Amino acid sequence: MTSYTIEQHVQMIKLYYQNECSLVQTLRALRPFYGRCGGPSKSTLQRLVAKFETTGSVNDQPTPVRQR
Repeated sequence: MTSYTIEQHVQMIKLYYQNECSLVQTLRALRPFYGRCGGPSKSTLQRLVAKFETTGSVNDQPTPVRQR
């Protein structure tokens, strides 16, 4: 599982809206940056866009750790 930086999240969101909200076109636009097999999957991009549209943020939520 690859963890993307905040700058990479912002780049993905920008390309998504520049490509008229098309996931396929966005994934094609990301190929020069990540290569053929190194970019985000379609489901990753969908989750990132859904999170951005609901919260307005692209930050990762820290995993809650149970205190002992």
